[in-house]
Amino acid sequence: LLLAFLFPLSSLATHIVGGTITYKHISGSSYSVTVKLYRDCSPGNVAFPSPITVMVRDVNGNQLTPSHDFSTTLDSVKPVPSYLPPCITNPGLCYEEGWYTTVLNNFNPLAGGYHIYYQICCRPSNLANVVNPLTAGMSLYAFLPDPGTTVNNSPDWDLAPPLFECQGNPMYYDYGATDADGDSLVYSYYTPYSDPNPTFPGGVATFTPITWVAGYGANNSCGGPNLTMNSTGLITGTPPNLGLYQHGVLCEEFRNGVKIAEIRRDYPFVVVSCPPAPIANFFADNVICYGSTLQVTNNSVNATTYHWDFGDPAVSNDTSNVANPSWLYANPGTYTVTLIADPNTNCADTATWAVTVEEVVADFSVSQISGLNYQFTDQTVTSDGAPIVWWSWDFGDATNSNSQNPSHIYPSAGNYTVTLNVISANGCLSTYTFTVNVTPQGLNTASQFTALHIFPNPSDGKFTIELPDGIHNAQLTITDLSGRILFVKNSSVEKEIQIDEHFSAGIYLLKLSSEELNATTRLIVQ
Repeated sequence: LLLAFLFPLSSLATHIVGGTITYKHISGSSYSVTVKLYRDCSPGNVAFPSPITVMVRDVNGNQLTPSHDFSTTLDSVKPVPSYLPPCITNPGLCYEEGWYTTVLNNFNPLAGGYHIYYQICCRPSNLANVVNPLTAGMSLYAFLPDPGTTVNNSPDWDLAPPLFECQGNPMYYDYGATDADGDSLVYSYYTPYSDPNPTFPGGVATFTPITWVAGYGANNSCGGPNLTMNSTGLITGTPPNLGLYQHGVLCEEFRNGVKIAEIRRDYPFVVVSCPPAPIANFFADNVICYGSTLQVTNNSVNATTYHWDFGDPAVSNDTSNVANPSWLYANPGTYTVTLIADPNTNCADTATWAVTVEEVVADFSVSQISGLNYQFTDQTVTSDGAPIVWWSWDFGDATNSNSQNPSHIYPSAGNYTVTLNVISANGCLSTYTFTVNVTPQGLNTASQFTALHIFPNPSDGKFTIELPDGIHNAQLTITDLSGRILFVKNSSVEKEIQIDEHFSAGIYLLKLSSEELNATTRLIVQ
């Protein structure tokens, strides 16, 4: 009962976990003073205290006459951001920042300046680095220099303090502040204060510090190697252990090389387990041959689910959710393969890969040089412009050649089946076979590929075909490379035939059949 009387429930504020005091000069003797308290807003915790009483003392710690102590009420409440990576789920902790701001008009010139502090009991029971935290209170402090000699605005912390840090991961947190007067700011760690009344030997406010658990201290408040802080207030280090850890940061102001004031921030942060973020990564061939299946190798790390999009506009189901899928493209072209690791989560990561599907269409024309001597001219094309690096001709009479454009003398007249095999620089193979009717008098028109004039070729699907003189009752047929008929037109009198079809990009075969001429050539749609 005696303890309950001495420490009423409203003062046992274990839900208040930290705070800071700052001030701004308005004019003359008027200053606004802001106290920020940080509260554990987990379910079941009581609200911010309101009002609170802030003490103001002279340089030697004496109460001023009239008293400058003031009470202030809660103005606003803001959530403290977690600053966790987007894929880390908040384990259920909730912190809030409560603002208490009051304008005071009695900060007159006073030798030695003013000590401003606020005290509250007690700290959270689950602090890992403080001895007996339930008996360790909290004192927040700021110093205001003599307004008669130094008009000053305290620094303002740039960011809310961090709520979480990841165990075993390097932390990079900006604890810097901005000073409206342009004063130089120096940052350091300090041991947070408990709540016995301070003393003021030599005009220096001296508070009772909290007691660190063995192995912890101001510079290593979360254990392990010391944290570091650079000249801009950037804190770095690697928290080694899970838990809740109190720490303190001091910001001192220097003007013309002389210290004039200081503010402090007393605050805990929680070290949580942060699973490593997924990294999407995979390998596929840069070029595959048309008709071949694309195989991908999933090299992602820290992921459990996947979503693939093969970027094939010819179909609507070009996706997969297996780890290592394969895909057969409907047409030649260049496609973007996309992998999303852990899709539909906040930590999804994406990787892409460009794959070219190369189609090689072997083709040649033949013309008579003289007698039984014929010239063969390679007219092979590749869908991506890759060069042909290997040719193999079989002239149909047990002879062959590896030249690109060979000539050949046949032993006698007759029909010969000529086969051309080609391989591109990317290793893609194509074969074309054509029957040549060899006569001493001249080449049968069935092999006169040059008889058709097509322009433009390649095109976007609009072609003009110019027929040679003397052609009657011609039939034009367009097929894909598998032989599927896509277009047929009969003409008896037209010299020029217009074709305007919305073919997909690729290579097609145009065949002309008439009494006077049979010819085959290629159409390229881009």
